[in-house]
Amino acid sequence: MDTEETGGVVELSSGVYWVGAIDWNGRDFHGFTTPGGTTYNSYLVIGEKTALIDTVKSPFAGEMLRRISQIIDPSKLDYIVVNHMELDHSGSLAELKKQTDAKILITKKGIDILNGYFKSSGSENWDLEVVKTGDQLDLGGKTLLFLEATMLHWPDSMETFLKEDRILFSNDGFGQHIATSKRYDFEVGDVLPEAAEYYANILMPFHMPLLRYLGLLTRLGIEPLQIAPSHGIIWKRDLPKILEAYRSWLVER
Repeated sequence: MDTEETGGVVELSSGVYWVGAIDWNGRDFHGFTTPGGTTYNSYLVIGEKTALIDTVKSPFAGEMLRRISQIIDPSKLDYIVVNHMELDHSGSLAELKKQTDAKILITKKGIDILNGYFKSSGSENWDLEVVKTGDQLDLGGKTLLFLEATMLHWPDSMETFLKEDRILFSNDGFGQHIATSKRYDFEVGDVLPEAAEYYANILMPFHMPLLRYLGLLTRLGIEPLQIAPSHGIIWKRDLPKILEAYRSWLVER
């Protein structure tokens, strides 16, 4: 599993896989330049049942599906978790739903956005379930805890915590724009500059929602061992460093 396009599945923990896509040529994101490209991160969690957390931008649907297929038949998916409806996260939903009847878990504010994008693909007939902060999904040996992250940076935004493995699938939080076949911070060196640029361009305007969200993590006693964002590398070795950086950026503002 070592080619940049058709391979590259990475096991984050037992039964937890990165199955996303790498955009080597992406040079623009929300109006700011991304000279290093980016990734669209999708994660597969396998217990007795299976859940896919987010999809990828639509031109990369085939890449994602090939990676999923290295582990399971995509038709066997039981759930799709939509942390965010922006199309760099959800663009492959219609393509994926051609292959699976998986139930979609989404925030209440996400449903109208989903139908706005995918009504022509039959989204009004998709099996949807609304989740909110504190709701949990038991996959059998793997438990997903849902955390609304409203306005980080859209009204529908959500993050998902895998309790047994202590992995926080953090949506746009803690992301960076880096195209690399490596998946972890310790494999690519210092990426704090890229994380700072991402924060400044995407999250800095949402100072108060971010403070509330970090407070929610503290109140719920969530202490991740890995933070797996929707773009860029996964934080593991430098996880304390990125958390401290976010706190300092909030104070500085």
